[in-house]
Amino acid sequence: MQIAELFAARVEEKIEPVIKVGDTADESKVAAELGSYVVTPLIEGYLDDFLEHYTDTMYTETTEIGGWISGYFGSGKSYLAKILAILVRNPLLAGVPACERFAARVPDTFPRHASIQRSLQSMDRCVTQVLAFNLNTLADSQSRPLPSLLLSQYYLSRGYSNNLLYARVIEAELDRQGRLDALHQAVAGRAGKPWEDVQRNLSFYRTHLYSAACEVAPDVFPSVEDVDRALKEAERGELFNVAFLVQTILRDLAERQKKNQKPQRLLLVLDEAGQWIGNDADRLAKLQALIEEAAIRGRGNIWIIVTTHGDMGSIYREARAIEGDMKKIEGRFRCKMPLTTENIEQVLEDRLLKKKLAGEQTLKTIYGERSGLLRGLGELANTSQVLPACTEEKSNGGRCFGMERYGERHC
Repeated sequence: MQIAELFAARVEEKIEPVIKVGDTADESKVAAELGSYVVTPLIEGYLDDFLEHYTDTMYTETTEIGGWISGYFGSGKSYLAKILAILVRNPLLAGVPACERFAARVPDTFPRHASIQRSLQSMDRCVTQVLAFNLNTLADSQSRPLPSLLLSQYYLSRGYSNNLLYARVIEAELDRQGRLDALHQAVAGRAGKPWEDVQRNLSFYRTHLYSAACEVAPDVFPSVEDVDRALKEAERGELFNVAFLVQTILRDLAERQKKNQKPQRLLLVLDEAGQWIGNDADRLAKLQALIEEAAIRGRGNIWIIVTTHGDMGSIYREARAIEGDMKKIEGRFRCKMPLTTENIEQVLEDRLLKKKLAGEQTLKTIYGERSGLLRGLGELANTSQVLPACTEEKSNGGRCFGMERYGERHC
């Protein structure tokens, strides 16, 4: 029997080293990530708590709108955040709802199986838009105020331009009037380029942007000078603060709910928020202000998930924030999800190193014949590091056979 034939998973399968929370364009890739997610006992509890609270509050107000996922690098924070985001959005993946696909990942022998299934089956009662990204990868994330940064990302998710003023003053208003597509078509026609190409270089196509606004809304903008004047006035008077961001989102959600007659929500996933905060108390204060405003004004319409390397207390200590602030924000995060090394070990064994039945029998036979040699190979010399003992049980779990497939250093 060849080594590849031992494993339940295909050894040639490509496994992404880093999960990107905002990477959801490829349906087959998302379906694969959903279908290969390992639900450990620890994760089972987190899933049940979050999904139950999320579905129970679809028709009631709540200020507990946060999920805080913590753990060191490689612990699966981004993966868990992405799974939660996929489930609450519940998109069709190859014609099958995401929640239906994921249901099989929770074995019916798990104690919380029935509760999780109820939550998954209730997800379509609400429409959730997800805005997910790694804060550190966004342009100007280190210098730009958080509300402005998030508002720009929100507008981009709506198909607007990346020019915050043009998106706010022109596109958002025309969108509410049902004329956004006409605007983008007018810009594309004048530029001779698809709107997606124009979005990447707005400064170059500025004349076309202004002229298109005059064409689509001549009653408001009789000339390009009027467009220019409106943008300059907005730049002088507009304050893109947290209150403005939350108000904009809530207004859009209310309009969509009125149109669709179904609860509407927005989930913000701020991956690696701890790295973005660093030891900057001002950034932490901005994040706190966002969560407070979303909780108080949104009352359950805006949800926030953050991932950090440390727990809430350590993040506040590093940013030198006072304890009172931490206690205040802590109440908004009903679901705190610290990931542990035990969880990682089980994921490795179940997801990557699980053996086929025939493979297990072969390994048991080999272990019975050469257990001493195998134990010796598993020991590290001239080092204080002690690895788990190589036993017959571990040989089938991966400790003695299979770690070389991915490298002991990754485990």
